[in-house]
Amino acid sequence: MLIPLIWQGSSFGVLSFRAFDPSAFGQHQIEIGKQIAGQIAGGIASAHQYSKLERESRERKQIAEISRIVNSTLDFDSVFTAFAEAARELVPFDRLAISMINAQNRKIYDAYVAGKMIPHGNSTGPLSLEESVLPTTVYEDHEVLVANAEELAERAKTDVTDGNRTRVAAGLISTMFVPVVLQGTIVGALVFRSFQPDPYHEVEVDLAKQIAVQIAGVIASTQQRSLLQTESAGRRKLAEEQSRIAEIGRIVSSTLDLDEVFSLVVEQVRELVPFDRLVIILLSEDRQTLIDEFVDGLGTKAGIRHDVGYNPLQLNVIESGTSFVSNSDDHRDFGSREFDKHLLALGLKSVLVSSLKWQKNVVGLLSFRSKEVHPYNDHEIELANQIGAQIAGAVSTSKQYQLLATSEASYRDIVESGHILVWRMDAEGRFSYVNKTVEDILGYSSGELIGALFWDLQPSQSRDLSEKHYKLRASNSERNSGETIYVTKSGSEVHLSFSSFPEFDADGNFLSSREIALDVTAERAALDDLKIQNAALEEAGDAVVILLPDTTIGYVNSAFVKQMGYSKAEVIGQPSSILRSSSSSDTTYENIWEVARQGNIWRGTIFSQRKDGTIFTIDASLSPVLAEDGSITSYVSIRRDVTERIQAERDRQVRAELDAQNQQLQEMNTQREEFFTTVSHELRTPLTAVTAFSDILSRNRAGNLTDGQLEQLNVIRRNSRSLINLVEDVLDMSRLNSRSIRIDLAALDVDAMVRSIGESLGPTAREREQTITIESNTKDVWINADKSRLIQVFSNLITNACKYSPKGSRINILTTTDGKSVEFCVVDSGYGMSAADLRSAFSPFYRSERDEIRAQSGTGLGMSISKTLVELHDGQIDVQSEINVGTTVTVKIPGVIPPPSPQN
Repeated sequence: MLIPLIWQGSSFGVLSFRAFDPSAFGQHQIEIGKQIAGQIAGGIASAHQYSKLERESRERKQIAEISRIVNSTLDFDSVFTAFAEAARELVPFDRLAISMINAQNRKIYDAYVAGKMIPHGNSTGPLSLEESVLPTTVYEDHEVLVANAEELAERAKTDVTDGNRTRVAAGLISTMFVPVVLQGTIVGALVFRSFQPDPYHEVEVDLAKQIAVQIAGVIASTQQRSLLQTESAGRRKLAEEQSRIAEIGRIVSSTLDLDEVFSLVVEQVRELVPFDRLVIILLSEDRQTLIDEFVDGLGTKAGIRHDVGYNPLQLNVIESGTSFVSNSDDHRDFGSREFDKHLLALGLKSVLVSSLKWQKNVVGLLSFRSKEVHPYNDHEIELANQIGAQIAGAVSTSKQYQLLATSEASYRDIVESGHILVWRMDAEGRFSYVNKTVEDILGYSSGELIGALFWDLQPSQSRDLSEKHYKLRASNSERNSGETIYVTKSGSEVHLSFSSFPEFDADGNFLSSREIALDVTAERAALDDLKIQNAALEEAGDAVVILLPDTTIGYVNSAFVKQMGYSKAEVIGQPSSILRSSSSSDTTYENIWEVARQGNIWRGTIFSQRKDGTIFTIDASLSPVLAEDGSITSYVSIRRDVTERIQAERDRQVRAELDAQNQQLQEMNTQREEFFTTVSHELRTPLTAVTAFSDILSRNRAGNLTDGQLEQLNVIRRNSRSLINLVEDVLDMSRLNSRSIRIDLAALDVDAMVRSIGESLGPTAREREQTITIESNTKDVWINADKSRLIQVFSNLITNACKYSPKGSRINILTTTDGKSVEFCVVDSGYGMSAADLRSAFSPFYRSERDEIRAQSGTGLGMSISKTLVELHDGQIDVQSEINVGTTVTVKIPGVIPPPSPQN
């Protein structure tokens, strides 16, 4: 007989009666069944709704807790353990990994791992996305992918790497990949793995998505912080490199004789580009011969000369003005001369050759050789080019100087023309000759200079030292070079880089000093200004863009590169429109330029677009730079990314709304608990009376009741007891959910308790012609536990074993101990449970759909209450079952204590 369960006009279930008697159900029974259904429909519907609301409330609380954890600090490392434990309450896992993803360079690495640790399986990367175990659908389509046991086993066979195979081999047979996406860009992935074959379904997928939303911001922030640290270190390194390159320029411009400063140049170069042999190679005037002019390191040998064409690769560098790199020990094409073979025999495997350009002409080569394999990449090539640019002019000037020293005619040509200052001083330090360049730069005529002491033209604080040094030259035949300062006739100072050549007579007496110099005043001032300006712009936190009058991009700083994703080479020379976003109208940009072209500064908030297409919000300004005549020479734009600030404000509003909703849910949950407690107490009183009076009537002491009436009384008694059990179970569930149940721990004799339970349930078993056997290995074993609650647990388990086992079967109770805890096993040979039943065995109000189990009365709360009571004892409960074979329920309770003394 099937009676629909109807609540508030809707059918939500069926009340099923079955009997062996073919004529057991008539109209009268149907009416009674309808009345019973009407009585219990509201309670069952309310209980079902309560269970659903309670689960949803618990999930929202846990999501809010995860949000609180990840937003409580900027250091995600410090809260990852707490986050993992909170996530476990929503989505089961045996291993949880958070992978960081850089969508631009398509790199991924496992940043955080909790749970099962796998030797050689906890990669810190980074790997390319194609090499990772992350499926394409996750990082490209941003879709959650669930791979349970069978599917994951197949996937592991075809993986590019052995990542999945390693994890499956470790027992992690199921997985769920969840993308972590922020503003449309994937920044990471949550990977849940489980020992269970099929743990992830629609509910877990939805919860995992919510968890991913909560951590997206902190994952992106962690990545950004790491990127900023890396970029800061890069800027420091770049600044140091540029400082060393500038120092090379200072060194080589301080003298016309590079022999004197070559060792200093080598010291600086060694900190920039690795080498075991460094050679500055000069190209002859007729461009037919190469001379190894300066050499440092292995195979040191200067002065080697060879034809330009002896080495096709060097010839290619000279003709193209580009660089050549060979990061190996294979130099079949590099040169066949014996000296090249000698260098190879020394172990010099790798070569980098860069051209020396002066006034657009290649005047020589800069050659690095190393014992290392692959020491030279694009960065070293760029540094080599910058070093070459610094020394090329000095090399060229040095060549001119050498020609000057060896050829009087050439000397005269150079002296009287060009930008080189030339003068001669007698033994006393008086000018005896000056060229036209000296007159032009110092502002004195030759008549005013000839006969004047040279130190009188220097700043007052350096005159005494200059006089002393000059007089020491009488005993020193070596050439002297350096940098000095002269004061012009107008009172300004000029910086001169000079070299002096003393002259002696046949007897060794000091006669005079010939000197040549270059005016480096402008270079010094410009270099100082450029250093300051470049350092300020490159260290600025905001992006800086300098636009030419036609609005093309002329300069960007490092902050711009980080903000926009373009390299400097990609944007310099491009129109400023490439930075525009379609989210801002053309009218907006027209208004901005109208303000700037009128000579005014524009400030405001607009959208911009990165190289990868990402739209973001910036606070920007556009300022015109005016010449003396009022014309605009350029525009300066300063741009600050405020996307995170705006998003943070929105997140704060969302969190405030969530907090308000959580507070409302907590109040509703409290009201529901009070309602169920009140209703349960109100139901128990009339039910107790019905049960008591039906018991009295069923005794039939007056003998005036028919067999049919007695059977009806038995139905009333059974259903009354079932309702009382339901009320008690609901009360227990309410107490457990509100954490109002207390566990009163006391010393407990395990063996005595088990045998007492077996005896009390003996009549229940005998009614079904069943036998309860006890195999106790816990004699004289005591634990610290709540006796009444453990009796409630084991009585429920043994009653279930009796109910769901056929007549004549045996129920076995086994107890063992390992000295620390006690293990109880209730074993039956009953109907067993399917895999679906096992997954939901501890869910409140869950009952199997199988007919043989549905035929037995029950509330579906016993196993859930038992699990909670066991866990309140810090214990564990596990169910193993096979259909038509039987079920084994194992309970493990810790807290074994020594037996109390007799007097206690």
